[in-house]
Amino acid sequence: MMQHGSAFSQSRLYALFSTLERLCVVALLFGSIASAANWYVDNTATGSNNGTNWANAWVNPTNIVWASVNPGDTIFVSGGITNQIYTNWLTIGKNGTPGNYITVRIGQDAGHNGVAIFDGCGISFQNGNPQWNWIDGGRSPSFVAPTNHQQVIAGSTAITNNIGVWIRNIVSTGRDDSVFDPDSLPQLWHLNAPANLRFSYIEVSGLTNASNYSTYSYKGGWVCSGNAANAAVTNVVFEYLYFNHNYGGLFLWYGQPPVGFDEIIWKFGWIDLNTEDNFQVGSGWTIRDSVIGPVDGRSFHTDIFQITGSFWKIYNNDIRESQNSIMRLQTWPNSVTHDMWFFNNLVTEKQGRAPGGGTCVEPFCMVHFDPDHPGLWTTYSNIIFANNLFYNSVRNTVQSPPVMCYNPVMFWNKGAVTNSFVKHCLFVNNLVIDKESGTCFPVTTNLSANGYVPFTTNDFVVNYNTFAATNKTLTTPLRVAYLDVVTNAGFGPYAFKNTTSYPAFVDKANDNFELQSTDTAALNTGMDLSSYFNFDSLNRPRNVGGAWDRGPLENQGSGSTNAPPVSPSRHATIP
Repeated sequence: MMQHGSAFSQSRLYALFSTLERLCVVALLFGSIASAANWYVDNTATGSNNGTNWANAWVNPTNIVWASVNPGDTIFVSGGITNQIYTNWLTIGKNGTPGNYITVRIGQDAGHNGVAIFDGCGISFQNGNPQWNWIDGGRSPSFVAPTNHQQVIAGSTAITNNIGVWIRNIVSTGRDDSVFDPDSLPQLWHLNAPANLRFSYIEVSGLTNASNYSTYSYKGGWVCSGNAANAAVTNVVFEYLYFNHNYGGLFLWYGQPPVGFDEIIWKFGWIDLNTEDNFQVGSGWTIRDSVIGPVDGRSFHTDIFQITGSFWKIYNNDIRESQNSIMRLQTWPNSVTHDMWFFNNLVTEKQGRAPGGGTCVEPFCMVHFDPDHPGLWTTYSNIIFANNLFYNSVRNTVQSPPVMCYNPVMFWNKGAVTNSFVKHCLFVNNLVIDKESGTCFPVTTNLSANGYVPFTTNDFVVNYNTFAATNKTLTTPLRVAYLDVVTNAGFGPYAFKNTTSYPAFVDKANDNFELQSTDTAALNTGMDLSSYFNFDSLNRPRNVGGAWDRGPLENQGSGSTNAPPVSPSRHATIP
């Protein structure tokens, strides 16, 4: 009886402790919510300058008393009725805690929900490794955000309709003291080992280094420079941002270890008429559902994506004129580069959208940098390069040669290449069209006398290890498993399934690259990749007509509805 009674008492005691624990958690939660405070910045306020309300707002961002600001708090910045100009930096001086952002947000009340313009300055971070900070320029909580790249720049969902923070004209004439190179200055956001950051509804324009006129950088500087310092950076999100007319580069991000997909995300953004490289980044990046380009043509060597690392995904983007590479995958000796997904992208070069016409010299190239140690090895694995459109209708006036696919899939340079391996890869369902007359072919730069063939769907499936040739360029792929070429100029293994059919687009002259229902080249002729992704570039379903279409846009037939956007997250391993 005593033992039974003891057990019964013990269970009741456990139940009591469990109830007390739950009550404590609830109390802590509501205490945390209750303790979150709102603060205010308004340079037209005339009150006591203590930040407690609009009447008594801090009149200068430098007046913010960060000792009073706690995790979970929000600092509202007045945008006036239509706009309001600030000429001092707002430097976030404290980190939040897990789940409790310190947020700087555009005013939400009438009379304060215009656009806060930071002229010659910006909103940035004091802490060397910022954590749990959020810069939110969203003007209206009822704004209906875009769900695909078309909606990013058009209609009621265009992100410019809701951007409430405009950072402009950050200009420097300074130089890097160590190398006398101005390329790295100025910088809006310099992040060391950051994590759990969000940037929403912000416009950045006019960032430049006025002293820099070097060969490759028209004018230097970076909108965002990130150094992961070999830390596992995670949960950094850039969303609904508009970068335009910046004369340096946009993202320079390095030191990120290959941990997994979706660690740093750029989504639903618009990059327009900037000068230098857009994304020089490493592992863990996802770039999706955005309009990227055209560049402004001031530099002849603008790369859209220049990536070193693994676990990255670039998909569902409308990518417009560059001045050099669209996708440049750079590797170094003794590296293993893996899990790289580039799919559902519209890459187009069209007359009148960019100075100089733009170019698409390297739609997707792998560059091995090692002039001093040609015997060291590099491995590329688990690559998906699928359902993209590369379309060029103009002759470039800046870059030479003017043909689009100068080295379209694999290109090796900077010394002899040996001991390099490519395995477990899919290059399928792509449409590659250059000036409606020709394009170079994957894995080679010498297929015909003039260097290109009329048209190709660019199907290239690799389920093997390929040992690179020793003659600097990989001109002959070994053990090709499957190759589908639409051309009348192929030969040898490249002559399989030849046809001269041209994709029937709805209205390519006006950028409508949807497939007509009567098309025979791309409609229902693609490989099923539903084990990796099951949506098209506008987040609509695939396999509508009973089979996959080639290219980024799936013909939806009649009466179809959009599918919700789904981000693939599993590692690509092709059996």
